[in-house]
Amino acid sequence: MNKSFEKLNSLKSERTTFNFTEEALDILERFSKNYEITQKETFSIMLDDDKLLSQVIKKLRNNEFDFSEKKIQKTKVISKGALGKLNELSKSESFSRDLILEIALRDINSQLTDRIESHKKAEEIIDEAIGKMSEVSTQLGELLEAEDPIIARWGLIEIVAENLSHAIHNELNKGIPIDPDDFSQSV
Repeated sequence: MNKSFEKLNSLKSERTTFNFTEEALDILERFSKNYEITQKETFSIMLDDDKLLSQVIKKLRNNEFDFSEKKIQKTKVISKGALGKLNELSKSESFSRDLILEIALRDINSQLTDRIESHKKAEEIIDEAIGKMSEVSTQLGELLEAEDPIIARWGLIEIVAENLSHAIHNELNKGIPIDPDDFSQSV
């Protein structure tokens, strides 16, 4: 069978029922909203991440979670390929599909929470550095003429740092990812 056809076929949507905790449903909803992706895409992203899945299986084997929380039954859309992979993993590891996705969602949420905390601290450090850059600007302005190329270049450095600070702020407050290649990203 043609690989392109197989790939297209694996992207088809299927509906299936899962039993998730309220926490997992909230995480799923938040990801979809913050990253402007469908829940179907969220499932595909998680199930394509072999590192995440191996961490999930390890945690399940080590009984690192309380599985007694109340579950809510929900029908969700998932790609045919992702569902097939989930079913295979569930069968080979002897854990329910629901449990695998539940732990994957919690794991991603935990990683995201850690990243947010790190980015908050980074924003504070960068904002502090920007304050020091203003002092350097004043000192350079007193030392050099306004047309000096050092003044112009230093001004660019300040703009890039301020844009990074704004990009971090927007990521933390609006969920807009930071583009590592866009030095003008500030909105």
